[in-house]
Amino acid sequence: MLALGLVLLGACGDDSPTDSQDTGCEAGEVGPLSFSPCAPRNLLMLSLDTVRRDHLGWFSGGEMTPGLDDWLGEAVVLEDHMSCSNWTFHALSCALGGQSAVDVGWLPRGESDLREPVPDESTWLAEHLAQNDFESALISTNPILSERWNTDAGYDYSLYLDKVHAEEVVTNGLEHLGRLRTGHDRWFLHLHFMDTHTPYAPPEAWLEGLVDLAPIAWDLGTEQGYIDLSDAWAGLDADTQALAEAHIAVRYQGALRYLDDTLATLMADETVQAALEDTLVVLWTDHGEQFYDHGASGHGHHLFTEENAALAAFAGSGLAPQRWTAPTSLLDLQPTILAALGLAPATVASGWQLGERDPDAPRYLLASTRQGPVQAIKTPSETLHYEWSGERSFYDRAADPAETLDLYDSQDDRVIALWELLEAEMLRVEALIPDQTPVSPGP
Repeated sequence: MLALGLVLLGACGDDSPTDSQDTGCEAGEVGPLSFSPCAPRNLLMLSLDTVRRDHLGWFSGGEMTPGLDDWLGEAVVLEDHMSCSNWTFHALSCALGGQSAVDVGWLPRGESDLREPVPDESTWLAEHLAQNDFESALISTNPILSERWNTDAGYDYSLYLDKVHAEEVVTNGLEHLGRLRTGHDRWFLHLHFMDTHTPYAPPEAWLEGLVDLAPIAWDLGTEQGYIDLSDAWAGLDADTQALAEAHIAVRYQGALRYLDDTLATLMADETVQAALEDTLVVLWTDHGEQFYDHGASGHGHHLFTEENAALAAFAGSGLAPQRWTAPTSLLDLQPTILAALGLAPATVASGWQLGERDPDAPRYLLASTRQGPVQAIKTPSETLHYEWSGERSFYDRAADPAETLDLYDSQDDRVIALWELLEAEMLRVEALIPDQTPVSPGP
């Protein structure tokens, strides 16, 4: 896969012209993204649902994702990147909408009877591109990213594939890539993969480790199996919990390896390779996944690192690879992409182009899902969590990046300072959720 990355980033070849007069195009620069000799004209976006960042070899040093690891080695990788939430709908509103839900005045709710579609006033990435004559297509395996919730706003073509493996997404994606490249001056193709979401069910060849484990009482090949296991978890003995965790690990790791293999196949395809010379490739994840790290399984529970840490990376012809270590958020994707494509920024945005965010500025996190409303504020060195049920915790991110040692002290000046910032944000959220009231906010 490394060789494929070199093809991607060196598509112009050693004999390529080195200035805009020879190529008929212009170089471009957006923070760490420096394109030479030509800035990209098109966009290929790969969004990966429910990928836990510390399971990628790039971050862990492991060997589960060799294809992605090699590709990331030839990309600009955002090393300190966070989602704005812990579940897909909210994350999409940040990544594609470019605005925090609070700034829009609309809150994605986990409760299905309270959930509302994306408001028409929110202008998503595909709509911005459509205004600049891009032809676009979306292939999604998550119903949240579909016409039902207005999350496909702006795409000329939108296809939702229910319960399919990544290979079918790739097949459909390649078909539409060929169509987009024929007769369209500028295009945007977005493929959304859901293989690493429960029930972690890749093709059987990637689940060979299950035969080595003793059976358990829950069918983890189904969503209901995880619900039943979570309901029973607190009453299980340590050995049964450990065995269940081993089953989950085999399934999740198998799904991740399968996704990695399929993405390698996609990037090796001759149609993709032919498109890469003038195309910006953006790969990102919406949120992570918890494996009982903080007492729960799945996501949509808390805003700790395992559910909130995310991945984003950029690649393109002539783009020099690097690790970008400054803090970033999903909110920064839309403004960065628009700038990289040479387009005017959105009139209203909550994020920053790469290189413009103040590294000391706090990042605010929010979700209204399984636990009710939960909020957090993270600085480069500290984190304050608050659940509207009244639970709160404080962590030293520098010494404890996994957020395992709660140092909350209502008299701690660091806690008090973060509360002043978080409470102001909480009041804005409270105006959007009139049916709920935060319990004892403040230190």
